Amino acid sequence: MDAQKRKDREEVIRKQEERLQQQAQQAANNMSKAAGSTKEELLRDVNRAIETVERSSAGKGYAHAVKVPVWIPAFTRRREIFVGRIAMVGFFATCVLEILTANHLGPIRQVQMWSGLDTATATAILMGIVVYNVLGGLGPWSPTFAPENLRDVARRPTGPPSVLVNPFNLGKLLGVSGWGFTKRNELFHARLAMLGFAAAVVGELKTGRGALGQLAGYLGLMPDETFYTAVINGFIVFAALMLGMSILFPSQLQGAAASEDDIY
Repeated sequence: MDAQKRKDREEVIRKQEERLQQQAQQAANNMSKAAGSTKEELLRDVNRAIETVERSSAGKGYAHAVKVPVWIPAFTRRREIFVGRIAMVGFFATCVLEILTANHLGPIRQVQMWSGLDTATATAILMGIVVYNVLGGLGPWSPTFAPENLRDVARRPTGPPSVLVNPFNLGKLLGVSGWGFTKRNELFHARLAMLGFAAAVVGELKTGRGALGQLAGYLGLMPDETFYTAVINGFIVFAALMLGMSILFPSQLQGAAASEDDIY
């Protein structure tokens, strides 16, 4: 009798242990399935986000960069190339208008011609724009000094003006990447245009001449019709040469490389 009771008790304990093991195994399986489902959902969300970014930036060649509203002054990677492009268009336009206008007017007097403002008012507006952007862009409240922008600017390849380089290495000194329509070269020309436009405005305040007239003065030439005709002819020859190079050597001018995405 005692042996039978002991056997029955052991059977009950065994079944309880089996039931506990089954419950533990089922709980482990449920946790594994839940983790796997969460991981799959996370991977789907990440892949969806990557595909969205790739579709939105396809063909643009842009690396992710800090964006600031255009009306807020700031020194960022994107803002520099944006202002540089405006400067390139503006400098070209002011040179063309200087050639075409009867008295070969400079940029300030061109603005006066179109707006009817006097010299003092036009100069005051120009200085106000400069002061607004300089103080707004360099003030401690500016997005220029935001941590995300400082990290973003640091992504650019080392070179001027942030790092001193060998002056005999013209490529690194000027920040260019050889012949071609590349982001480095665009940024270089944008900086030249910004400096050139600023110099043209300051020079006009001093001499009363436009950018080309100032160049003639530095060369010791008279800014007369002969000089401006020579400028037109020289520009036509230069443009034809550049167009010919782009046709003869298209592989050299095929655009920005992926390695230059951090330029802007």
